[in-house]
Amino acid sequence: MLRSGGKGLGRGKARTLGKLSVYVVIAVMMLATISIATQASADTSKQIIKIAFFQPRTAPALNFYGTWAIQGFHLGLEYATGDRKPENLKLLLDLKEATYTMQDGRKIVVKVFDTRGNTDAAIAKAKEAIEEWRADILAGESFSSVAAALASIAKQYGKLYFVVPAAAASITQDPVFSKYIFRVARSVEQDALAMTYYMVEIQGYKRFAFLAADYEFGWSFMESIQAALSRYPGTRIVSLEWAPLTTTDFKPYLLRVNGSRPDVIGIIWAGDFSLIIKDMAALNMLGRIPLASIMIDLYTTNYINFCIPGMEGSLENLSAVTYDAYRASQSPLYKTLEKMMKEENIYPYDFLKGHACKALDRLSSARVPDLWHPPAFATAQFIVETIKAVPDLNIDRAIAFLEGLTMETPMGATTIRPNDHQALRPYYVVRMTVDKDPNSDTYGLIIGEYIITIPFEKVVPRVLTTYKPYPKTFSVSIKGPLIGRAPYTADLSASIEGGTPPYTCEWSIEGRSINGTSITYTFTRPGLFNISVRCLDSIGLKAEAFSQIAIVRPEEITQPQTPAQVQPTSPRTTQIPETRTQQGGDITTIAVVIVMAIAIIVLIVLMLRRRSR
Repeated sequence: MLRSGGKGLGRGKARTLGKLSVYVVIAVMMLATISIATQASADTSKQIIKIAFFQPRTAPALNFYGTWAIQGFHLGLEYATGDRKPENLKLLLDLKEATYTMQDGRKIVVKVFDTRGNTDAAIAKAKEAIEEWRADILAGESFSSVAAALASIAKQYGKLYFVVPAAAASITQDPVFSKYIFRVARSVEQDALAMTYYMVEIQGYKRFAFLAADYEFGWSFMESIQAALSRYPGTRIVSLEWAPLTTTDFKPYLLRVNGSRPDVIGIIWAGDFSLIIKDMAALNMLGRIPLASIMIDLYTTNYINFCIPGMEGSLENLSAVTYDAYRASQSPLYKTLEKMMKEENIYPYDFLKGHACKALDRLSSARVPDLWHPPAFATAQFIVETIKAVPDLNIDRAIAFLEGLTMETPMGATTIRPNDHQALRPYYVVRMTVDKDPNSDTYGLIIGEYIITIPFEKVVPRVLTTYKPYPKTFSVSIKGPLIGRAPYTADLSASIEGGTPPYTCEWSIEGRSINGTSITYTFTRPGLFNISVRCLDSIGLKAEAFSQIAIVRPEEITQPQTPAQVQPTSPRTTQIPETRTQQGGDITTIAVVIVMAIAIIVLIVLMLRRRSR
C-alpha cells in the first residue's frame, strides 16, 4: 500500500488516480498523434533537390558566356539560401557537384553539364542528368537552338526547365513552349521592343536598315523587330542583310545597307561585332549613319573603343539600349550582386589577362557583373523560392506557384507572366562613357552610364501560346435541399468554381465523414443539422463551405417539398497554400485536436477535484 505522511491512500482516491492515469495516457497519445501527423506531413518535403545546369563549357565560341551564367547562378543560390560557400564556384566550373544548404536544413545539389553548344550533345547530357543523376530541375544554356532542344527533353520527362541566358523569342512561344518552360532572363522580342521604342519615340527615326546574324538568334530578333515596328505607322525597313556568324568581311553587306539611305543602322549580333564596326569605319559609315544597338558586354565595347586602330574613342558618349550591361540596373540587389563578386574575387574576364591591348588586360582584373550574371542570379532566386513554397516539388503546384510570381532581382522587379512563363522586367538607356572613379575595378574603361529606365509597358512582348495558366482561385458551395421529413435521404453536391481538377471533397454531417463531390445522406431524426464540405484541387488549393438542413417530423410538413436547390452557404476561397501549411499539415485540424486534448485534461482535473471532496 502506498503511504503519504504516515496515512494510507484511500481506495476511492486510488481508483480516481487510476482513472486519471488512463485519461492522461489518452491525452498524451493524442498529442503524440499530432506530433506524428505533423512529422509525416513535413517528411513529404524533398530533402535533397538536384539541379542540372547546362552551359557550353567547351563550345568553340562564346563559352565565356556560360562561365558568367554559372558564376551568377552560384551567387544567386548563395543569396537565396543564405549559405555562402565561395568554394562551390570552382566545383561547378569543374563540372563537379556543389551543395547549398537551405535554412530548413534541406540541401540543393547543383552540377554543370557541358552541352558543347551542340544540340545532340545537349540532349544526351540532359538524359544523363535526368535518368542517371536523377535531376529534379533543369536550368541554363546560352545557345538558343540548344535551349530549344533541352525544352523538348523537359517536356518529355515532365521537368521544370529555367532557360538562362538563351534569348530566342521562340523558346517561350508555340510550338517550343510547354508548361514546364520558364525564362527569368529576357527574350530578344523585349530587346526589339526596347530598341524600337528608343529609336522611334525618343530619336524619331523612320527608315531602318539591319545587319543581322544568320542563325536562330538573328532570325528570332528580326521577326521581333518587324513586329515591334508594326506598332509605329510610317516606319519601314529599307534594308535587311543576313551575314553568317563566321563572317570576317562585312563590307559587301554594309555597302548594300549604305545604298538604301537609312536613318539608322541596327546591328543584330551576339558576341564580338568589332569587325562590323571596323568595316563601317573603313567605309566612312561610322558616325555618318547613326547606330542603333544594344550595349552588350564590357569586352566587346572596350575592344572596339580602345583596341582597334583608328577606332579609339569611337563609342564614347554614344547612347544605347541595354538590359543587363554593367551598372545599368538601379535595383539595390544589383549592388548586392556586385558586392558579392568583389567579396568572392570573381573575375569574369580572367581569360583576358596578359592581352596585348592594355584596356583588355586591365579588364581581366575587374570583379564586376556583366550580361549574364543578373539573369542567372535571378533564376536561382526563383528556383529557391519555388523549393521553399512547394517542398515536395509537385510539378503542378510548382508551376501554379511560379505563374505570376514577382520578385525583386538584380534586373529590377521581375514577374513571370502566366501565359507563356516569360519574365517581364525593365530595360535601360545608357551613355557609353569612361569610368573616372579611381576606386572602381573598371577605372579608365568604357562602361554604361545610366540615363533613363524604359517604361515597363513598352517592353511587354506578344503572347504567342495557346496555354491556359493554372487558376489561382478555388471556391465551393453546397447544392441540396433546405428541408426534409424524417426519415429523409438528401442528395448533396459540391458546386465547384475555379481550381484544377481532379477534386477531392470530404463532407462532415452528424460527426461522420463522407468522401466525394456528390453524396447521399439519410437523416433519421428531426432537428437542424450542420453540413460542411472541404475540397482540395490537384495543385493544393483548398475551399470549404457550410450549410444547414431542417429535418422535421412527418406531420410538420403540409406543403409538398420543393425540388433541390442551392443552399445558402459560406464558401471560402483560398490561394496556393503557404509553405508552413504544406510542411506542417492541416493547421486547422491540428488546432482542433490540440484544443480537444486540452479540454480532456481540464475535464480530468475537474473530475479529480469533484471526487476528492
